[in-house]
Amino acid sequence: MKFLKSRPRLAWLFSFVLPERKAILSVLVLSFIASASGLLQPYFTKLIIDDGLIGKDLNALAFYCIAMIALSGASSLVSGINNQMYTKLSGKVLLAIRTQLYRHLMTLSPYFYHQIPVGDLLSRFSGDVAEVQRFVIDGLLSVVNGVLVLSGSLVILFYLNPSLAWVAFILLPAQALFLKKIRPHIQSATLTVREHNAHLSDFLITRLSSVKLIQSNNAEHREAVKLDHLSELHLDQQLHLQWINFVSTSVPALILVANTSLVFYLGGLSVVNGEMSAGDLIAFSLYLAKATGPTQTLLGFYSASLRAKISLDRVGQLLDQKPEINEVHESEQTPNLLQGRLILDNVCFSYRNSLHETLVDVNMNVAAGSKIGIFGESGAGKSTVQNLLQRHYDPLSGDIYLDDHNLKNLPLSAVRSTIATVDQESLLIAGSVLENLRYGNPSASLNEVEDAAKLACIHETILALPDQYHTNIGRGSGRLSGGQVQRLCIARALLQKPSLLLLDEATSAIDLPTAKAILGTVDLLFPNTTRIIISHQKYLFDQVDDLYELSNGQLKRVCT
Repeated sequence: MKFLKSRPRLAWLFSFVLPERKAILSVLVLSFIASASGLLQPYFTKLIIDDGLIGKDLNALAFYCIAMIALSGASSLVSGINNQMYTKLSGKVLLAIRTQLYRHLMTLSPYFYHQIPVGDLLSRFSGDVAEVQRFVIDGLLSVVNGVLVLSGSLVILFYLNPSLAWVAFILLPAQALFLKKIRPHIQSATLTVREHNAHLSDFLITRLSSVKLIQSNNAEHREAVKLDHLSELHLDQQLHLQWINFVSTSVPALILVANTSLVFYLGGLSVVNGEMSAGDLIAFSLYLAKATGPTQTLLGFYSASLRAKISLDRVGQLLDQKPEINEVHESEQTPNLLQGRLILDNVCFSYRNSLHETLVDVNMNVAAGSKIGIFGESGAGKSTVQNLLQRHYDPLSGDIYLDDHNLKNLPLSAVRSTIATVDQESLLIAGSVLENLRYGNPSASLNEVEDAAKLACIHETILALPDQYHTNIGRGSGRLSGGQVQRLCIARALLQKPSLLLLDEATSAIDLPTAKAILGTVDLLFPNTTRIIISHQKYLFDQVDDLYELSNGQLKRVCT
């Protein structure tokens, strides 16, 4: 199978299975016991009919009936325990895959997230990962269990009637040939449905996060029409896939019914001619039914592998993405206290696929504890400066130093913990006020949190919320105004105790008096912290130590 050619990705996938080999072995052993118990039941049926009923032996009849009940109860108990162990095993593998994929995604730069639709990303993270996990666990266990049951059934079938056993699987090659022919259709239809499901998810995510814009432009009907069109197209594709799946299962099933009917006809002739007992025929039919399930499972495993390959490829495309920033193997020892002196030395930078450089030979020397301003038009590269300082990207040439330490030689955690940011989006996570305030310093005590909130003049506002510090808020929360959100972010930065504070368009969404009041609060709360205020509003920079203008990628110092 082509699936087996994807060796690196398969090796990655099975790296989650190997640590669970003891649990897998336990599940397989219990499956074997349950399967063996199930294989004995049809033979007891034969004995009940031939020895008990036809032989008119009431003691044998009672014994075999009681034994059959006991065997069934034991089989059910083992199966129940096995199901519990399997569910735990399956969940652990799924969790491990998602966790590793999530950790990898967290290493990728903002550029990656600008290129991939959110719905597509969620579709891969949720649906495709689940499909891959089902294949590697369900497929492995079902195949092993199927082989055990099929092997046992075949042995008994040939024991009961060798010639009839050969007839029972005479049409099996026809089933395999049919599945081979339908394979390309399954792959194509599955990929189409997965991709369109991602488009539909992305449409819903983007529209639901833009309700205000849609309502303000009377676009509700237009967007609903678009959703109807996407949904109808998605339904057509699902129906097409459903039809292909139906054909891929019903045709082999029909062949199987024809095969079984042939067995019953020939077996019936043998019973009539006295060549076979009625008990043997009934037992043979029951074992044939038991063999049928695993046969279908093994044939269906082929189709499942095609679907899993598509999902593994889609997940693999995420894993193939390389981080823009890599930790150096031998990083400098981070000093216990960074003062916040900042130097940009001939820094040049351009975004991938950009036709021009965003920053060109930028130089800046910022003394520790000083306050500087950077202004410029939208698109001039102001936010790029923030991205470089926090090492979401590295300069294409030139260097950035913090207290004489090259940022490239410092651990990412050290860089990002010593630089706090309050930007124009003022991001909040879905969670409580307390969780948001502690986000940059999870170990902060409740007293420290409250002190920071008081200093940022947001404590009283929090106390007025329904559950105070435990009130759930998040991005787009209507519980707080723009200014209150800014103050909450300032309190969060206070708890982080940074050496360098970046305010990137932090006051762009509020009025001038409130903006100046917030900047005054920043000066009071961070008197010894290096502060860099980035804004297109030049009138905010009336009290800075140095002022720079960013234009056409070049930074010029303006006299203050």
